[in-house]
Amino acid sequence: METEYGTEMADAEAEAYLREQGHGVLSLSRDGVAYGIPISFGYDPDERRCVLQFVSAPESDKEAFVAETTTATLTVYDWESPDEWRSVVVSGPIEPIRDADLVEAADVFAETGAAIGLTVFGRSLAELATNWYQLRIAEASARKAPALG
Repeated sequence: METEYGTEMADAEAEAYLREQGHGVLSLSRDGVAYGIPISFGYDPDERRCVLQFVSAPESDKEAFVAETTTATLTVYDWESPDEWRSVVVSGPIEPIRDADLVEAADVFAETGAAIGLTVFGRSLAELATNWYQLRIAEASARKAPALG
């Protein structure tokens, strides 16, 4: 279906796109303040969730924001030109992954998440905290440029 915002992607196409991208912008909120961060994720179609690995320095606001966010939004997109773009926006509750489920979650992340070097933080691994979360997809919107069919 074409709209002024492009063409809606079929569910299978949107799922394939989430599996291939592996990175996006996660939006959280706390006390009416929005917080958006670039993040890698793994997509798990069987559980309809995105697995997120938070790597944080002690002064990071990520953990405080995620603790108070009731609905998180993950925006995944690529833009080549006005006639070549795709985007998938998913939202839902975000929650810590239980210790018993960490191995399975890490496998999902390793399979489809985009790798990032830890040098981006400018700190040693010992100074960084790692926590795992899942965004359970309650709503999704997937669109692409009409020229992409």
